[in-house]
Amino acid sequence: MPFCLSLHSKSSAIKRVPKLLAILVVLTLTLSTFTASTVRASPAGEIIWSQTNNPSDDFDVARRVAVDGTGIYIVGTDSIPGNDEWRIEKRSLTDGSLISSFGNGGVVTSNPSSGYDAAYGVAVDASGIYIVGVDNIPGNDGWRIEKRRLDNGDIIWTVTNNPSAGGDRAGGVAVDSTGVYIVGFDESPGNYQWRIEKRSLTDGSLIASFGMVES
Repeated sequence: MPFCLSLHSKSSAIKRVPKLLAILVVLTLTLSTFTASTVRASPAGEIIWSQTNNPSDDFDVARRVAVDGTGIYIVGTDSIPGNDEWRIEKRSLTDGSLISSFGNGGVVTSNPSSGYDAAYGVAVDASGIYIVGVDNIPGNDGWRIEKRRLDNGDIIWTVTNNPSAGGDRAGGVAVDSTGVYIVGFDESPGNYQWRIEKRSLTDGSLIASFGMVES
């Protein structure tokens, strides 16, 4: 049974999940650079393993994590290209090592713009991984949603949405058998407002029967 665990920047408490082992993603500040750490702990809070990763000498952040029977999916940001880009890792449940068959040595990156691109949420079902966040393709923050394959991280579909000329950001995602639910905010009224979308599992299109569909 997949589950998702949220975290806060720089630190997070372990969420106890009955009969499951909790996965904790922590952001630490070391020598003026950010390092992402992944920790697996027992329900009693005992450390089973921990992993750290510092892919660049700038802003590297692990934000969210999801788990299925094949591994741990961690999403966030790295600064390898000199700007912020999406980063997705798949790691072993047993020891936290990168799973080499996923992406490039266990890592998939996406750098759609030369500005601020960041993954903020992840969910998983039997058909794929759903990652949500922000890209700067239009020159301002817009919603970005990707669905990727579980085994190798290849893209299945990508959709973007830029409801305002201000800061629009997708921050969380959940999935069930009827669709993908994405939550975040937009600046359509001139200030931040809640935004909730339901999208198709197949192609990411908006589901017309859910709320108000914008043209």
